[in-house]
Amino acid sequence: MRKTLKIIIVGGGVAGLSIANALASKRYKAIVLEKTKQSGEVDRGDVLHHSSMELIKKWGLYDEFLNFNPKVFYDFKILNNEGKLIFDFNLKKLIQPTCFTVLRHKEIELFLESTAIKTGLIEIIRGETCKELIVENEIVIGVKTQHNTYFADLTIIANGAKSKFINKYFKPTSFFEYSFIFYNVCYKLISDYDNCGYYVLGDKGNMILVALPNNEMRIGIQFKKKHGISKLDLAEIIKNRLSNFPIEKLEFLDGHIYSITNSICPKWWIKGAVIVGDAAHTVHPAGGQGMNLAFSDAETFVTVLDKYYETEGLDNVCDIYSKIRKKEVAKALKKTHLLGTLGEIQHPIYCFFRERFLQFCNNFLFLKQIIFKRIVNVE
Repeated sequence: MRKTLKIIIVGGGVAGLSIANALASKRYKAIVLEKTKQSGEVDRGDVLHHSSMELIKKWGLYDEFLNFNPKVFYDFKILNNEGKLIFDFNLKKLIQPTCFTVLRHKEIELFLESTAIKTGLIEIIRGETCKELIVENEIVIGVKTQHNTYFADLTIIANGAKSKFINKYFKPTSFFEYSFIFYNVCYKLISDYDNCGYYVLGDKGNMILVALPNNEMRIGIQFKKKHGISKLDLAEIIKNRLSNFPIEKLEFLDGHIYSITNSICPKWWIKGAVIVGDAAHTVHPAGGQGMNLAFSDAETFVTVLDKYYETEGLDNVCDIYSKIRKKEVAKALKKTHLLGTLGEIQHPIYCFFRERFLQFCNNFLFLKQIIFKRIVNVE
């Protein structure tokens, strides 16, 4: 029956390509429709957590993943605005030792696209903007694009948080808009910041610094919407937030601004269609969960599909998946919101006590383990 099941995936980003690979690992065929003409136009998360790496291995993609030369590191440090260490942790010291695996977002998309195509079960059609779902007798039976009509038994919506299909066919999503925005900037790697992830936390503002493959590094700068930011301001802002940073070594490569929201769509499926990834949920970037949640969506859905499709049918599959993932994502949303809110504090008095608390915890391994598990494993 799985050979005859027709599946359309709307969206060829990380969420859509993840579920395509998960489906292929169980020998399901699918067609991915993507409006962009080449992968890698979205540039957000670069860090893959242990849970996502386990799925990459489970889906049989690990050898291909290594061909993209990902970077692995174990150390994480929190600094104040003067560059003083206030908290550090080595991921090998977790109860279940792990690591951070880093690859630029566009490279992750290229990797997932390559592996999906190589299965021979996934067809990816680019330059196809999906205009509307085809609904017959209140059942989604396919998708209309600007060029063609595609019919399917199941349509998977994975085209992002602003998907026009959500309000029209599912239920409108309420977005909580944070007062801060992130500027994701890519620079040439400065060797002082290699092999470790850094979080700068202080009353001057926050930053994330992560070394990337190919001698590059990511600096994520959090700033208030009303203040704005430009390329010309970057060096001064970075120096203000981390006073000992060698800004004279900065070589700008590219940068992208994106808003920070959290949301969970009230309804994740209708007859003949289901949503995954940012179309279903968005979370604060604290802990780097967004992209990793999309991997978990894919695995959960395909596991449920493989287990229940032949006996329960597609509607029950979608219902079971929805109930499982909404509960798990709700927990992630609450924890990332708490972490993000605590991180946004810039009042000097509150920052003083936050720093002292982290310094105190840094003296006790069991407290460090608890805090860090909260940061990187909020599912």
